[in-house]
Amino acid sequence: MRREGFCSGFRYNLAVRMNAFQCEMVARDGKVKFPDVRIERTNLARQAFSEAQLRGKLKLPDNPYIPGGSKEDLDPYTGQGKFSVAKKRANDAKSQQNNQNQQGGSCWEP
Repeated sequence: MRREGFCSGFRYNLAVRMNAFQCEMVARDGKVKFPDVRIERTNLARQAFSEAQLRGKLKLPDNPYIPGGSKEDLDPYTGQGKFSVAKKRANDAKSQQNNQNQQGGSCWEP
């Protein structure tokens, strides 16, 4: 998945997680078995690659959700802004405003 780009790998990761953590596999003997996520599933890999290729998303070489990336303040699952980032920006703006108010006050010089 590394050579196909971030988007196809991300789609594959979501498909494997959905399969592994949302489905319970019950064997014939009645025991619950979970899929082994260490094994690469080529059918899911091909499906993720073709879907990313169809949407033109193979041109993104890097993860846009990493710090400093173009989508760092978006949640990759919902597409909405991350709460922690919005809260941090509000606190930064508030502290910057408080600093500007304090700079204009009376200055004490020894």
